[in-house]
Amino acid sequence: MNIMPKRLPGAFAFETSSNPAMRKALLTMKQIAQTDLSVLITGEAGTGKEWAAYAIHTLGPRSQGPFVQLECAAIAEENLDRDLFGFESINWNGVTIKGGAFEEAAGGSLLLKGIESLPQAHLLKISRVMEFRLVRRISGDGDIPIDARAIATFNTSSGGASQESSPVRGILDRISSVQIELPPLRHRREDIPMLIDGVLEELRDRTGTPVKGVSGEAVGYCESYTWPGNVRHLKNAIEYACIMSGGGIITPGHLPAYLNRRSDDQTVSN
Repeated sequence: MNIMPKRLPGAFAFETSSNPAMRKALLTMKQIAQTDLSVLITGEAGTGKEWAAYAIHTLGPRSQGPFVQLECAAIAEENLDRDLFGFESINWNGVTIKGGAFEEAAGGSLLLKGIESLPQAHLLKISRVMEFRLVRRISGDGDIPIDARAIATFNTSSGGASQESSPVRGILDRISSVQIELPPLRHRREDIPMLIDGVLEELRDRTGTPVKGVSGEAVGYCESYTWPGNVRHLKNAIEYACIMSGGGIITPGHLPAYLNRRSDDQTVSN
């Protein structure tokens, strides 16, 4: 079940999986892609949350519309209302109107990346926007209908904010109609050979790098590592190994040093 368009970087992360949790996530993505429901995608850093969000947008009815991304942690708190909801101002030159992210995504999708970093007050405002499909700009005197699908990502490596009892998580449950959890790579080790092949195929297509393949021993090293950075971490390691191999077969000696199971205390047995 490959639900990701092949042309999209990172598509290899969403090939058919042998892992039950990942298969459930893929099935849910496929089923909701044709709907207009808001979505919350959870998972550790590097599991592919943004790739999944773009896949849902691309395969859905809003694929021809804009895909607006907002990096929540990168916005100063004093600018959140402006960037999310827009503003209106009157000056000597007339009225200045600037729509926020919800308006910019009209006809398409709005991805709120790392929504757990937002203050609770703004999460509540977003909840109201999604419930009533209305937004009010700063200094505006009326509500404006919005036509954007909201997709949010939630980093489950964020300490207390990721707990089920968290007030933040409670608000997010109100925001999203559908929640999708992407498992960490250490829980889907059986997919690592397929993921490695996907990285190599993508690298060949993007750069023309002539990589012949990966030895069974090198694959074993990858399968025994914990991958704290998940799929993104694996992708970076294989791309590094491709360079070091000079276009030949990738062996353990071409892998980053931390993958040496004899010296890395993060490795575990299969």
